[in-house]
Amino acid sequence: MSSYLFPVYSVVAWGLNFTLMKVLVVQLPPHAMNSLRTLIAGLIFLLLWRFQERLTWRDWLIVGGIGMLGNVAYQSLFLEAVPRLSASYNTIVSTTGPVWVALIGAWWLRERLSLLGYAGFALSLLGVVVLSWGGEGRLELLGVLYSLGAALIWAVYTVASRVFGERYRLLTWTGVGFVVGMLPYWLWHAPEAARLGSNLLSPLVLVGITASAVFALVLAFLSWVRAVQLLGPVRVAPFQYLTPLVGVAAGVLLLGETLTWVDVLAGVVILLGVFITQRARSSAPVVASVGRGRT
Repeated sequence: MSSYLFPVYSVVAWGLNFTLMKVLVVQLPPHAMNSLRTLIAGLIFLLLWRFQERLTWRDWLIVGGIGMLGNVAYQSLFLEAVPRLSASYNTIVSTTGPVWVALIGAWWLRERLSLLGYAGFALSLLGVVVLSWGGEGRLELLGVLYSLGAALIWAVYTVASRVFGERYRLLTWTGVGFVVGMLPYWLWHAPEAARLGSNLLSPLVLVGITASAVFALVLAFLSWVRAVQLLGPVRVAPFQYLTPLVGVAAGVLLLGETLTWVDVLAGVVILLGVFITQRARSSAPVVASVGRGRT
């Protein structure tokens, strides 16, 4: 029974992190804040890795190159979505990730996906359209597109991890891939992060940034992987449906966000589409074996 605490912790940490990120981007420029957050996570990953595996130059290119896709592209899009969407909206849209994984897996890995799976994909997109229609204008629509793009990028990284990641140890693939992949992001946003004064970096803000890095970026991911090892991907995969519930509840209770009946309907339609697509796949969900995502 205690093994189930690992996936529960992960989904709670990821769900709450949407709300925490929403609070932090109000206090600091989004990418400057995220540079500090991901730098802390990168240092932790390096400390955990400690050169456990010898890598050739080709390994560095593979791990770093795919890590760049899964981290720089994802983080850039995700951070553009955070200030434009409520935490509840962002959580709901990001739930489409497993649907993209199924589609990319069918194309790249030739995994069998029935017509029911494609119907689930169409249903999820319909939910996103309904959510956008129910928003408050262009700001929400642009945020939805950024969040949807982040989910798509993470899905590509997830499937790529299935193809290449099995050659390496877990901390090599995730930790080294994260650090090397994030280097362009850190260099690009370093001037902005350097301009952050002590008046902006209050103790409470620093605690929030550190908490997001440690509990959502590092521990939640490692906890999810541990859950897969103990319980198997089939038993762990359904827990991903709890993340939007936690994220929406946190947004409503902690930030005072409100949801209309259209928003609730859109969320139900998206989750139903994801569920149908996952059920239609002929193999165990890829997303469970690599991690739900990084927020």
